[in-house]
Amino acid sequence: MRGVLMTEGDRVRRVYCADTFVGSKPPQSPPLAVLFRPLFSLVSLAASVPSKRFSRWLFSKLIRLQSSFPADEANTADDAVRSFLFYLRNGNAFSPGKGVCTGNGIASVQSHFARLGLLDKQVVFLKGFFSDTLPTAPIERLSLLRLDGDLYASTRDALEHMYPKLSPGGFCIVDDYYSFQECRRAVDEYRELHHIGEEMVSIDEASVFWRRRKL
Repeated sequence: MRGVLMTEGDRVRRVYCADTFVGSKPPQSPPLAVLFRPLFSLVSLAASVPSKRFSRWLFSKLIRLQSSFPADEANTADDAVRSFLFYLRNGNAFSPGKGVCTGNGIASVQSHFARLGLLDKQVVFLKGFFSDTLPTAPIERLSLLRLDGDLYASTRDALEHMYPKLSPGGFCIVDDYYSFQECRRAVDEYRELHHIGEEMVSIDEASVFWRRRKL
């Protein structure tokens, strides 16, 4: 989006990037890696137990150890639990990216903008959970709202605080509508509650958008 503004010569509008920006932890020293390897193996083994009840119990314990998403256990759908445990079981198969724009810590993300010549005062970073950063974000109006919160609480918080600021004619994009049941539920509940009847259009197998017609 910042590239579009630059191409169009827009020096006023801003791009707001809201995320926890919790980057990957640096590699452990060899002694620590050896020490924790059995623990990771045990967690991976536990994640393979074919019990829905046990899987949700394990998820409820482990989700509290991360800081990328709010630990909203009550609204976590089964597909999100399955995805979480899948990555626990298969984490070793996913190596860190080596492309020109990889890494999700705030310094890494800022470096991606800088590398492309797009890091300036028109890019604003809001670091933290949506529930903490969006209520007081210095945003008056939006022409494009793109949501990639994955889970119920994140999607709900983003819609509640940002959708009222989306201008008529503006677009709302939801990246995970078809990917996670709880994301879909948050969107559907919000649209129904606020009588949003604009047609929802599929982008691909995961994402949708609609164009706001009225306040």
